[in-house]
Amino acid sequence: MSSEHPYLPLLVAYTHEDAAAKGLRKLASQDSIQRPVHFTALEMAGRERLLMLTGEHGSGKTRFAHHLLQLQVAQDQAPTAAPVPRNDYGDSLPEAWPPGMARPAPVYLAIDGPQTLATLLAALPAMHALPDYALLIIDDIERLGVAAPAFLQDVVALAVQRPGWRFLLLGASEPCASWILPAALRRHALLPLLAAQRSAYAGTSAEHAAGDTVLANPARFVLSLQVAGSHATDYALIRAWLLQTSSTVQDADALALAAFQATAGTPAPAATTLFTGPRYLLPCLAAMHLATLPAPAIAALFADAPERWRAPLLALTRHWQQTAPAQVKALAAALAGTGGRHRLAACLLAAQLLGEEFGALHGQLLLALRRIVEEGALSLPLRMQAGRLLARHGDPRALDELVSVAAGSFVMGSDSHPNSSPPHRLQLAAYRIGRYPVTNAQYGAFIEATGRHWHSQSGRQPERASMPAVDLTWHDARAYCAWLTAQWRSSGRIGAHDVVRLPSEPEWEYAARGRQANPPDQPAPVYPWGRDWAAGRCNGEDSGINDVCTVGLFPAGRAGTGCDDMAGQVWEWTSTLWGSEMAAPSFRYPYAHDGRDDLQASPDIRRVLRGGCFSSGPEKANCSYRGSLEPDGFWRGNGFRIVVQGQLPAGPEDGRSDYGPL
Repeated sequence: MSSEHPYLPLLVAYTHEDAAAKGLRKLASQDSIQRPVHFTALEMAGRERLLMLTGEHGSGKTRFAHHLLQLQVAQDQAPTAAPVPRNDYGDSLPEAWPPGMARPAPVYLAIDGPQTLATLLAALPAMHALPDYALLIIDDIERLGVAAPAFLQDVVALAVQRPGWRFLLLGASEPCASWILPAALRRHALLPLLAAQRSAYAGTSAEHAAGDTVLANPARFVLSLQVAGSHATDYALIRAWLLQTSSTVQDADALALAAFQATAGTPAPAATTLFTGPRYLLPCLAAMHLATLPAPAIAALFADAPERWRAPLLALTRHWQQTAPAQVKALAAALAGTGGRHRLAACLLAAQLLGEEFGALHGQLLLALRRIVEEGALSLPLRMQAGRLLARHGDPRALDELVSVAAGSFVMGSDSHPNSSPPHRLQLAAYRIGRYPVTNAQYGAFIEATGRHWHSQSGRQPERASMPAVDLTWHDARAYCAWLTAQWRSSGRIGAHDVVRLPSEPEWEYAARGRQANPPDQPAPVYPWGRDWAAGRCNGEDSGINDVCTVGLFPAGRAGTGCDDMAGQVWEWTSTLWGSEMAAPSFRYPYAHDGRDDLQASPDIRRVLRGGCFSSGPEKANCSYRGSLEPDGFWRGNGFRIVVQGQLPAGPEDGRSDYGPL
């Protein structure tokens, strides 16, 4: 970004609501929902001692690093004085370093290839002379490549040795968003510029403020202010800038070739001498040369090295979608026809290029997208894209599948938290439980049929159809179960005496852990996949998503019973009572026939939530941790799954379970 323009405060995908007790609350009005108020990158750097911020090319990472250096945070100077827009609803707040926290001396380092942390720090002329309270800013970490895991572990180890130091790591979304991080390192994504941010920028025209995704990229937004005219795609914008700053068209073509060669890793003079511009321009410049190649040649380049060519191809095809749609279709067909180990990645890109209409490739691309999701075949960001496309084109998976859980005994609870203790053995009758949480598409059908109010602001978006339905009260979940009971009885899906309902707390835990016992001689929980926490097996805090994702996206975290998403993703409602106090349950363990499954309890008594959510760490995203919320409460991080069982005669506990000591 040009230095002649002032700094644009960047927002991250983390809100004040997320920070406040993970959003669990009871709202005063059932017709209102809290608007997202995002933290800025500067504020997150103050909140988290070990932080990774990721963003696309041109998202402002390096400019933010330079801003920290210019701010001289060590000298306690004031941060940005003007209020910063925090959403597009009109909420603004001044940007502020966390109050009461000393501001560390910033030190900037940049990665230039695979290396160790020791090698990087050795480049500092006076490493040992750094102050006891410093902020080490490490930029371009995506260049670490295969050295990344060891480098990140060394960062965490150094943080232990130097408790006064803070660490800010900056990297491209690809591949950093898919790295499995050490537990101490927090990852958050930078948001594109909101319309409100662009409107607040000095000298911004109405056209620039209302721009689409092209101008939501900070670098391209600033670039657009320097280039006359309107430019509908980033390709067109950067080509206009290139022609404006080059003396001839031939010079522009030479720069495009240089960028192409640099992307290909070709050690040619043009790549090292002609291209000297910002690296965020490389994809679009390379795309200009790609446009001169036939579709099979472009597809072959991608099939050989998807990580190199994904960004240039997307830049090119966004332009072609408006100017040459036939070329987009030809390229998509060439990509879908490639073989080799990157075939699924090529099919995913073909699906992205075609967007709303797959045409003759529909069956082939749908099958590839399904494989990506079900097999966990690609990196998490790419699996997320595949999940959205699969939902938009009619997810063919049986998302209402029920898993049969046989009658038997299991160990419930854990000594890992007082509210989950003591462990004890329970005997349960057989039941069936949803393999996945109830999705937006499933809950949306209920809303359409009944007209019931739904608090969700995004649940009706087509690309989120296969994500868990959220912003649901306990009463919403029970109403859905009653409606589905009638629907499934009518269709013959379940018997005349079968009931769809919420799981009891023991039923939920048995489905999550199966017959796994607690680790011997240590107060540790168990997880759906086993006794040890394994990063990357669920949509929890370490995924960095901070939102729900397509169900079943983490097949490596599947429970032994066959249930998906039972750690992280969403807190799931159960039928079981907790009590009136949030901190400690009135209904403690061992589980007992003591009225804790009374469906008619007072509305001020909280119900148990299980499983953790997308912002939960291993201490909560497990099989035994117990959360709770008032039955009228709702949040974007809570949903539910269903249980089906024959309706039994007997008392308030429905004859579901027998409890006994461990």
